[in-house]
Amino acid sequence: MADRTLTINHADGDSETYTINRDKFAGVREMSRGHVYPLNIVNLTSTADFTFTKHSDNSFTATPNNNANWKQINLIDNSEVRTGNHLIEFDLMVSSGSIASGDFYLLARDGDDGADSNIKSVSAGHNSIEIVVNDDGISAAEGDFDLTIAFTCRPASTFDVTISNLKVTHEPDTVTVDRTAVPKEQAKETTFGGSQSITIKREIEPLLSEVTGGASAAYSLRDLNDKAGNSKVVRVRRASDNAEKDFLAKDVSNGTLVVWVGAGNDGFVETWYDQSGNGNDTVQETAGNQPQIVDANGLIDGGLAFNGGQMLRSVDNFTYPTGTTLSTFITNKASNNTTGYLFRFESDYILWRYFSSRRVTAGANANAGAVSLNEELWSVISNLNTSGGTSNFYVDGTLAADPDKAHGSNDLIPARKIEIGGTRTSTFWTGTVNEIIMYDTDQSANRVAIETNINNQYDIY
Repeated sequence: MADRTLTINHADGDSETYTINRDKFAGVREMSRGHVYPLNIVNLTSTADFTFTKHSDNSFTATPNNNANWKQINLIDNSEVRTGNHLIEFDLMVSSGSIASGDFYLLARDGDDGADSNIKSVSAGHNSIEIVVNDDGISAAEGDFDLTIAFTCRPASTFDVTISNLKVTHEPDTVTVDRTAVPKEQAKETTFGGSQSITIKREIEPLLSEVTGGASAAYSLRDLNDKAGNSKVVRVRRASDNAEKDFLAKDVSNGTLVVWVGAGNDGFVETWYDQSGNGNDTVQETAGNQPQIVDANGLIDGGLAFNGGQMLRSVDNFTYPTGTTLSTFITNKASNNTTGYLFRFESDYILWRYFSSRRVTAGANANAGAVSLNEELWSVISNLNTSGGTSNFYVDGTLAADPDKAHGSNDLIPARKIEIGGTRTSTFWTGTVNEIIMYDTDQSANRVAIETNINNQYDIY
């Protein structure tokens, strides 16, 4: 959804503008604010001295001729310029020549006629420049200068530049918006017989998608998006006749799945559906490699059971370049100390158990303490970096290893698939997996809220 701009006009004639990202989100996000000027790009130089082509309201091309005159391009009507701090953002492309120091720069001019503090150099590429406009109180009619924000270049400059994506903001600032949903307590007081009353309180647990949005992949048997449980969560194969059927979250919790599998029969997961909305489902078509969800006793405690030969693999590929942060939250229980891969992007990024040790690996191994053989919540926040990445590995809400521990220099280029429970041929996980939530963003600010939501569901710690 496109951003929306909101302008608030104050009684004193001033105003401020907020840029609001209207994408549905939860968690913590920053919004920018400040007055964004309407641009009026005007060349004040003779065309004999300057070749100027305006492409749009926020882009132009300028080519000064080699002569003795200064050149100036105003960005805003002088009458609109305000005093104070400004942020000027733009992209600059040099097609020919060069913009040596002082050849081409930004100027905020007032009565001091461009003091050094109000001159800023520019460079090729993206520019984000802070500049201050002052006012000495002497008007242009009294022989002083109007308030001005402009590009200017000195005599004898020779180059060909294009400015695009120009934006000028007065008094820029950011506002942090925290839309992290937390459990809410509702209280209702009922009066009996005109004198006696009883207060009933109950906790309302928010959906995980309301705690923080934007997961890249989300696998669970509970419904992460709908309190009524109408989201499709698994496709199950019935061992007795190999029939397959899709099940909603409420079908899992209310016993419909177990009834369909049948008394004394086994049920296996052919597809674990992605609830993020991205369609990144994980699949296992080979019957003998499918994790189990129902056994002779009913629904398996702990989610999907991986018994040393089962795995699921995503249909789609994932590509994450250097600099990407992955935040992965996994509810799991190891049944022994056998080495096994729990979650991985093939060989490039792995969360696993090496004998009794937890590990995160992205080219090198970073240990995170010993597996407890109880149900655990792993929260792993990893920065992928080809110059050397680091991870923070939390278990049940507590950091289980040194902070920012080096894990190697892999990124996810070329594209990789998600694998849950092992490779296609080896290093299989033994134990259960209840839930996997993966973000391709840094969820450090939301980590505690996400962990609280998961722990409230599964009562892990």
